[in-house]
Amino acid sequence: MVVSNLALLDMEDLSAVAQTISCLLQPGGILAFSILHPCGPYSTPEQTLAYWDYYQEGFHRSENLHSVRGRVGTYHRRLETYFQVLASAGLMLEAMREPRPQAPNLVAYRSVPALLLMRWRKKACS
Repeated sequence: MVVSNLALLDMEDLSAVAQTISCLLQPGGILAFSILHPCGPYSTPEQTLAYWDYYQEGFHRSENLHSVRGRVGTYHRRLETYFQVLASAGLMLEAMREPRPQAPNLVAYRSVPALLLMRWRKKACS
C-alpha cells in the first residue's frame, strides 16, 4: 500500500510519480491519497478566498505569502488529469470522496469541497 497525504499536488512530474507508485505496488496493491480539491479556493493577502482558473494547469502560487500555497506554491491539475495519469500507470479507481468540512472556521467550504480523497488499486496481471 502507498499512502500520500497532501503531497501529489506538490509533485511536478505526476506521471513519473504514478509510474513509480505502480512499480512499487504488487498487483492488487492500493494507492490511497488526499489532495486539496482542484476546485477549492486559496487565500489572498486580504484573507479572502479566490479560485484558480480550473482549466489552467501548471504551477501556481498564492499571492498570500503567509499561506502555505503562497510560500511553496502548488501544481494545479484538473480531475481529468489525475484520472488519466493514474489509469495510464495501471491503476483503477475504487473510491472517491469529497468530504464537507465540519469545522466552523471553514465557512467558505460550505459550497465547495476542500479535499479530495481517492483510493486506487493496481490492476492484476493477466
